[in-house]
Formats: sequence, structure tokens, C-alpha cells
Amino acid sequence: MLRPHSPKWAELVESRRTAISHGLTGIARDVDQFFGDERIEEEYQDLRVALSTDISMESSEGMDGRARISGTVPLPVLKDRVALVLGSDADVETLDKGGGFTNEDRSFESGIRFLSGDGPWTYKMNLGAQWSDGPVIYVRPGVRYEGHYHNDDYRVGQYLLWNNQDGFGEQTDFEYDRCLHPNLYLRSKSSALISEVSDGLEFSQAFILRYRSSNFWATSLEYGFKIESDPALAHERSSLAFRFRSIFLFPWLEQEIQPFVRFENSKDFRPSPGIVFKVKILFEHPLHGRGLTVR
Repeated sequence: MLRPHSPKWAELVESRRTAISHGLTGIARDVDQFFGDERIEEEYQDLRVALSTDISMESSEGMDGRARISGTVPLPVLKDRVALVLGSDADVETLDKGGGFTNEDRSFESGIRFLSGDGPWTYKMNLGAQWSDGPVIYVRPGVRYEGHYHNDDYRVGQYLLWNNQDGFGEQTDFEYDRCLHPNLYLRSKSSALISEVSDGLEFSQAFILRYRSSNFWATSLEYGFKIESDPALAHERSSLAFRFRSIFLFPWLEQEIQPFVRFENSKDFRPSPGIVFKVKILFEHPLHGRGLTVR
């Protein structure tokens, strides 16, 4: 029989904590990938082609849409740590007064992404160019540390930003995940950005509650706000959104419905409700079983 203060008891407790923490890491990464979070998308190195369409309707802004095609091609150098990234966006907009859609912006992007990991540390470098009205060359080196505290996970990221149009910038991210249930977790996500074109220090905070119910759908309740320090410390905007994302008809076809309400300082924080519809076609190689793994 193990005694509470014996070395084997301490070893058992630590192994259980590690297993729970790894379970939370798997759940969070699985669901984050399903929702297409930027952190996961930026570190995807396998062969993939994605086509997505977003349509947004908001009471104060009318309706607009966006179509994007992107691809990732791993390069056979440095042990598959380098990938070629390609993408093209087309934004369309119509005013709520009516009328047809009008092209607002088209852009194309190509770049190289380097990613390397050493235990809890992840090092990455993005460099490339975007073309819209003119070429914008960018460089984005960064490092992230992932750790565990009791049954919780946390991530700290530090990034430098530069492009030939806006100059230099620096961004610090912090995420903290707490497991509330085997398929439910709560995240606090903070980000601080300062650059040559930012309004002083721009700080954003979000609280995200995510739940996966089956292999084919998950939900996310998200609240966030943004504060700027220039010309004076001010609350710029906040928003509340509910996201329902699912795989339907085919394993490579995803849909998302996202009702939301937004409050902006420039509009005296009057509520501005809206809804976003998303459809995504995703082909990956090797073709993993799409969907969520329920543990």
C-alpha cells in the first residue's frame, strides 16, 4: 500500500498530473486546429491546400465577403523544417443601402516558413512578400515556450515584426488553459503589440470557452476587448461571439456559423449584432482522419 508521503506516492501523483496535462494539451490542440486558430495554422508544415469563403453581415456595416485559397508545401531540406507557403485573398463588400458586390481588395502572398522545436521551446521564422497595391516584404522571427502548472497549460510567445511598409514592431502573447471537463477547457489569451504604426501600446484580452461534443462538431464562446494607449488610454472595442463548427457531407468539408455582437468606442459602444458564415474545403497529405478525437 502506498503511503501519501512515500517517494512512490509522489511519483504516482506526478505521473497522473503529467498525463492529465498532456491530455489537456491534446484536447486544446485538437480543437484549436479544428477551429483554424492562427497559432496552429502558422505551424502547419505538411502538404495542404485549403479553399475558404466567409460571408459577414452586421447591422452597422452591411454585408461583405472574403474568399481565400492557400497552400503549404514542405521542402526536403533541414529535416522537413522548412515549408513554402502560398495564398491569395479576394475581399468583396456591399453597403447596406443595396447594390451589387464591389471588389475592394485582392492580394497574393508567398513565403518561406521555418519551424524548429526543442522540448518546450519552439523557434520559427516567417519571411516572404505580399502583393496588393505594391509588394510588401515581411520578416517575422519568434520563439514560444510551453509549460505546465498543476493541471493547466500555458504558452508564452515573443515575436519581432518588420515589413518595408510599416517598419518594426514587437508582439508578446500569453495563453493559459484550464481543463474543466475531459472535453471542455477555458482559455485566457492576452496579446500586447507595439509598432511604428500602432496607436501606442495595443493590448487585447480574450476569454474562450471551448467544448467538443463528437468527432464532427465543436462550439466556442468567446469574449474579448482591446485597449490602446495613444493618444490616451482608452477602451477601443469589445465583442462577444458564439461559434459552431462542424464537418458535414464529406470529411474535407467544414462549415461554421458565428453570431456575434460588437461594441466600439467610435460608435459610443452601441451594440452592433451580426453573423458570419464560413465554408472551408481542406485537402491534406497524408490524409489524416478529419474531425475531432474524443478522449
